[in-house]
Amino acid sequence: MVIHNPKILPLENGDRLTRSEFERRYQAMPRVKKAELIEGKVYMASPVRIIHAATPGKQFADNTTIRLDLDHLSSFDKIAATTGVIC
Repeated sequence: MVIHNPKILPLENGDRLTRSEFERRYQAMPRVKKAELIEGKVYMASPVRIIHAATPGKQFADNTTIRLDLDHLSSFDKIAATTGVIC
């Protein structure tokens, strides 16, 4: 019996993918912190980090990707949130 385990290809800047394939590849690459799918095209940028503010319970992030709906992910320059909202 042959077990077929297809290798998940890494995300590459400029790939043309469906939302489901983008998310499958993105989830398989935990070190990738910044990738977007816009109109079916993958955009990747430099890694970013979350900044913990001096105010307890607050976090700030820049260049953050957020899912807007089932087919679109987008990035924002800056986001402020209470602890537990940004993951």
